[in-house]
Amino acid sequence: MLSLKINKNGHNSINLHKTIKHIVSFVYEKMGVDAKVISDNNSAEINFGNDSLKEDDSYVFAELVIKKRIKIKKEDFENRDKLHSFISTIKSFCEKASEIERQLDDVDFIRSKLTKE
Repeated sequence: MLSLKINKNGHNSINLHKTIKHIVSFVYEKMGVDAKVISDNNSAEINFGNDSLKEDDSYVFAELVIKKRIKIKKEDFENRDKLHSFISTIKSFCEKASEIERQLDDVDFIRSKLTKE
């Protein structure tokens, strides 16, 4: 599961909303992961994937969080180059996080097969 939070700080431009939709579309198309978006005037939180362990109380689990802040000035949403750089950085981080998650899932799958044999 990947979570992205965008602090709007009262900035609700059309470009900001397009950026959020663009990121959600990118993650869905490139990684095949659904997204849930919760948004208000102050922030937008986007959760990708599902957290299947939440529904299973037979597990104790740990959530690992890597916090990376990517900043853009409010007025730079009108600058295509700076906006592109902002979006590209977010996409790159999402791709890397997804790859790490896939590798961990593969390790868990292999480990489960080895312990059953």
